[in-house]
Amino acid sequence: MRRRQVLAATVAGVAGALAGCSQIVASLALEAVDDAGIAERYARPATRLRDEHRRLVADAVEEDHATHETTDRPFDPDRPVGYRGRYYEFTHEAVGQRSATRYGIRVDYDPDEGAGEVGDVDYADLPAVDRAALEELVPPEGDPRTSDGFDLGKPAVYAPEEAERSVLVPEQEYDVVVHRGERYLLDVDDGESVTLTEYRYTAEQVAADAAELAEQVRERYRFELTGLSTAQRKILDAAREDEYREEEPSAAFRDLVGRFRSHEAIEADEDGGEWFVRYDAGEYWADLETPTTWREATVAQETPSDY
Repeated sequence: MRRRQVLAATVAGVAGALAGCSQIVASLALEAVDDAGIAERYARPATRLRDEHRRLVADAVEEDHATHETTDRPFDPDRPVGYRGRYYEFTHEAVGQRSATRYGIRVDYDPDEGAGEVGDVDYADLPAVDRAALEELVPPEGDPRTSDGFDLGKPAVYAPEEAERSVLVPEQEYDVVVHRGERYLLDVDDGESVTLTEYRYTAEQVAADAAELAEQVRERYRFELTGLSTAQRKILDAAREDEYREEEPSAAFRDLVGRFRSHEAIEADEDGGEWFVRYDAGEYWADLETPTTWREATVAQETPSDY
């Protein structure tokens, strides 16, 4: 078989696989943004952080520093955090360690009638350390999962002094928690030893408002798309109206991908990312995706067969 015939068969096979699964496509979306939009897309709003990290941010900003203990990696946001209209970056250092125990707690939201062998306790009567451990489990949010047996679980870390105040660990004195008349069955495992590391955080203001942060993003990331072919302009114009998608790689799209990849991304991996571009006097936040199968089809088109 001649080289051209082998290549055509390879491309047809990959393209056919792509067409058979509409989700495996390349895509580009351009969102027009102003200063507020740039700040919203770039920064991490404190209001969307986990409760413990939101409290950490507030303390670091308002109290000059904050401390937080965890068995996980420290809070280390990769972008500025927005808090009350200003934007901050955070630094941290480990200042101490101590031993603790991590327990697995499970909840059955629809236990059988009369379930429970140890005893019942009202949620409001639990020690604060136990209410904190059950904070995301009892009461359930929305419609809880009610499969057979235990429905949801989470780990809870108790320092030695916290375990002394607990009625759930190390010995489980109650296995049913009552909240607003509803009974929830609890199961607590034997626990495992872990190390709690205490981190000290400080906050540095990097922008006083959205406009200042947006200007920083422009200076670092923005590039202009010029010298475009008619086919490329059609792709970009379509991406401004709605997400542009391709199942079979085109030369125009591949060249645009190369242009994006030649500039610093706001965030990117091998499957795509986010870029900040200027096009036709407008500024756009670009979301680009190039899935593995799409790239394989591109390689098939560009790489001749050895046969």
